[in-house]
Amino acid sequence: MIRLKRLKRPAWAIPTPESTRSDRLLDNGTWRIALVIAAIVVIAGVFYWWWQGRWIVTTGRVIAKEVMITAPMTGRLVAIPVREGEPVKQGQMLASLDDRELQAELRRAQAQVAQLRTRLRELEASGMDPAMLSLVATATRDVRQAKQRYEQAKGELEHALAAVRTAEVRAERWKRLRLLDVATQAEWEQRLLELKAARAQARTIRARVAEAQAAYRSAAVLLRHAQRTRARAEQQWASQRDTLRLAIAEAEAKAEAVQARLAQLKIHAPHDGIVGWLPRTVGEVVGPHDRVMTLMDPRELWIEAYVDGEELAAIREGAEAWVTVEGVLEEYVPARVSLVYPADRVRDRRFQIGPDAVRSPTRVGALIHPVKIRFNGERPAALRPEMVAYVWIARQ
Repeated sequence: MIRLKRLKRPAWAIPTPESTRSDRLLDNGTWRIALVIAAIVVIAGVFYWWWQGRWIVTTGRVIAKEVMITAPMTGRLVAIPVREGEPVKQGQMLASLDDRELQAELRRAQAQVAQLRTRLRELEASGMDPAMLSLVATATRDVRQAKQRYEQAKGELEHALAAVRTAEVRAERWKRLRLLDVATQAEWEQRLLELKAARAQARTIRARVAEAQAAYRSAAVLLRHAQRTRARAEQQWASQRDTLRLAIAEAEAKAEAVQARLAQLKIHAPHDGIVGWLPRTVGEVVGPHDRVMTLMDPRELWIEAYVDGEELAAIREGAEAWVTVEGVLEEYVPARVSLVYPADRVRDRRFQIGPDAVRSPTRVGALIHPVKIRFNGERPAALRPEMVAYVWIARQ
């Protein structure tokens, strides 16, 4: 049987009264610290449990009112002088489409306008056909002369008829004198010859009057024909002038329409804002109403927080909320729930998200729903669209 030899304790391991007292004090201090830490943990846990029971803690993003900037017509993008996130001013050019075809069309329209204006000036300068004007003037002169000859012949006929009447009276008187044998036969015959001569002269003048009257009527007919011809010519000239004026107006309207389309090829910012999504690049062909980019209006901002279906039922419009953004806001800002989208009406607003994507202790991978939150007072000026926000929403 083997006997084990009992080893002696080394001298440095033998406790002294001083070392025993210090070890006892050390053990008491450690226990106190442990108890304080445990109490703090318990209190924090209780507070955390109470706090989580009252508040829904989640994340969201800063949303701004967005305006979709679309292409006015089919064309190729030749310039996009802005980038995503760049602030722009109202009227600043955002994009430009290829305008070579419209420029050529504008030049053709302007050339047509110039040509038509030249033709109109030449037509107005030339006026009516000089031959047509001289024809009317000649016919008017002929009518005036024929009328003068007719009036003159009528006057001569009146004198001739007066002479015939005088000759008849004298012949009748000399006839009675011859019957009374006061006048000789030769004198009476002389008066008869004078009467015959007066009547012959009257017949000649009457024929001349008829000829002058026929000439006057013929000249009047020719004048009316010349006037009608001139009226038709004037109407034709006025029609040509009006046609040219109408063609000029149409060509100018076409040129203005092309200029308006050219102006539309330069897409400008409708208001101050920040360029959002920019899915297009230079060289792409876009059609009418195709999205070129989105423009966010930083003057109207709100928070879009995301909660799952279970938490959505505990949120009401008008509920208290607190919002902060790391690195931007030093403290939580008071806010209110502005809109809670009903679950059956936000199918296009729901999306799948994992628990790591949303910072919430109660979050699990599930369908989440947006909740619109607006600030109670004036929004913080440092906020910008698409910033990540941390949100506390009071349960109802």
